[in-house]
Amino acid sequence: MKIKSIGRLGMTPHASLGMYDAVPEPAKQKTGGHLFTVPVDALVDVAGKGNFVMKDTFSSLVLRAGVIQNPDGSRKIQIFQGEDATIPCAVVEPPPLGPQTAYNSLDVRGANNVLLATMVLQKTGSIIVQAQAQPELVIEGNEADLDLHVFSRDGSSKATVSCKERYPGGQEQVEIHVLPGTDSVLIVASTLAILFLCGEQ
Repeated sequence: MKIKSIGRLGMTPHASLGMYDAVPEPAKQKTGGHLFTVPVDALVDVAGKGNFVMKDTFSSLVLRAGVIQNPDGSRKIQIFQGEDATIPCAVVEPPPLGPQTAYNSLDVRGANNVLLATMVLQKTGSIIVQAQAQPELVIEGNEADLDLHVFSRDGSSKATVSCKERYPGGQEQVEIHVLPGTDSVLIVASTLAILFLCGEQ
């Protein structure tokens, strides 16, 4: 996995996403869970800061994500449940500096600033998501081509991330497919953190 972040100096976001497979909408297998989609252009537009909406094609669930600049120059991701929500259900940002701070890590916090999970980049390039009261997750794949796979320690698939054309020659979109029984907000938050935050520290 090549850990880079969209919109960093010297990066061309479209080039970083590589090639895309065209999959017509009717060909997708609705295997349950959640399938969030967002146009690639929307991600590029908010590379520095801004908001975009991710809609679940399997249900009415809508998540809004924002990229926020912190006073110290670092960035954070905020996830809102619903387009009009004002309080984030999840925030991903670098942890406070301290003797216990893990190197190359990000904190995922929920309501009232409660720590939900910690994302830690491994030497192999994979990312471990150490969630509170949940099985540990592993994220592997090729970030440069936006081909990511999320699975548990026992090898069970939990989610996939890919970039496809909605139809041949059509608009490119990022698809996050979260399988049933997996925390969809945690998966979306972790995916966006990889795209926007990893590699900044």
